[in-house]
Amino acid sequence: MIGVALVAATALAGADPAIPAPVRAFVERLRSCAHWAGEEPYDPDRARQIATPLRKGRCAAIARDEGALRRRYAARPDVLRLIEASEAGE
Repeated sequence: MIGVALVAATALAGADPAIPAPVRAFVERLRSCAHWAGEEPYDPDRARQIATPLRKGRCAAIARDEGALRRRYAARPDVLRLIEASEAGE
């Protein structure tokens, strides 16, 4: 289940034009990955249904992409706080 702060961070990232587009996309992607990773693959069809958004969302690369965003926006504490809140799922 997605934490309330992750939903709030997603809304904040989408609503705040000061948040760079790559960060907004990352927060949304993180939300989607968290959702699908928590789903139960109770049969082969459901497993495929879950695997598709995990693959399309590049969920296996989320940690690497987060690191790249943290380096890119190291001078932006507002962006780093948003990434942190999103990553923590608070």
